[in-house]
Amino acid sequence: MSADLINPDYYVSSSGLKVYEVIEAFKLGFYEGTALAYILRSGKKGPAKDDLRKAIWNLERIIATLPDED
Repeated sequence: MSADLINPDYYVSSSGLKVYEVIEAFKLGFYEGTALAYILRSGKKGPAKDDLRKAIWNLERIIATLPDED
């Protein structure tokens, strides 16, 4: 694991792309960016299911704020 506490290995792709770069490039909001970060690091820091459940929680927060579609 990387000694970089800000951008550890599990937040950097094999090509060197950092999660925050993707979040910024797509202008994602807090919950979207957090969900993406959990998905991209899934299974690299701890159990994959834990990260994916956290991503789902963040996605559910987004869904809760959207107006109903009739």
